[in-house]
Amino acid sequence: MLEFPAASVATQVTVLVPIGNWLPEGGKQASCGAVSQWSCANTWKFTTAPVGLVRGNPAVADGNRVIVHGKPSFFLGRGTLSLRVDEIRAAGIDPGARAETVPAAGFAALAAQLELEAEGHPGVVEPGHAAVRFTDPATARDCLATMRCEMHRFRAGTSTALTRTAGSSVWQVFTGAAVVSVGDQTYEVGAGDLFCVPSWAGLAFDTEPGFDAFCYSDAPVLESLGLARTAREERS
Repeated sequence: MLEFPAASVATQVTVLVPIGNWLPEGGKQASCGAVSQWSCANTWKFTTAPVGLVRGNPAVADGNRVIVHGKPSFFLGRGTLSLRVDEIRAAGIDPGARAETVPAAGFAALAAQLELEAEGHPGVVEPGHAAVRFTDPATARDCLATMRCEMHRFRAGTSTALTRTAGSSVWQVFTGAAVVSVGDQTYEVGAGDLFCVPSWAGLAFDTEPGFDAFCYSDAPVLESLGLARTAREERS
């Protein structure tokens, strides 16, 4: 039995081999394909990687989607491909990770904003409400051309103003809980809940324990068209 370390990559490569050429697994190609003088041959190539190549949290496990950084080498005469990899890491967030672990890495900047606000410095969206926008480091614009992605943190005991924005948005709650007012509807939300805000619907939050959330919207599209509008009014 072949045994591979936990940090290993198995790749199936389909190659086209001309008649008379050596097949990757040995022997010569002797049959024609249905539509050409080429015939398909399947071969498995295994590349084992030391644990040191696996970076990030969560660790790579069997069945994970991964991102690899490496250099491929093609051998057309033999119809084979080899891949030299110097980094392997899991793609996305481990579905088994607890929601409580996400803010530790993703919301550090939000915690810093609220700490500065407590010391009397400006920089938050409104009292008790901090936000971070994801941008393209090369252009300083939104990370996606048609979508704005933001993380928000609301301090415990925060009640926000009523905000209306041109363009719709979707919110995903990571931790904590809040009462959300959307238009004339009110909802109680907690970790794992998702809610949508239609364009120009009034949006307000009231939270006793505080909460963290991710928001994405079509704001970049509205801004490109010159239609972006935001209005904020204090609640009594």
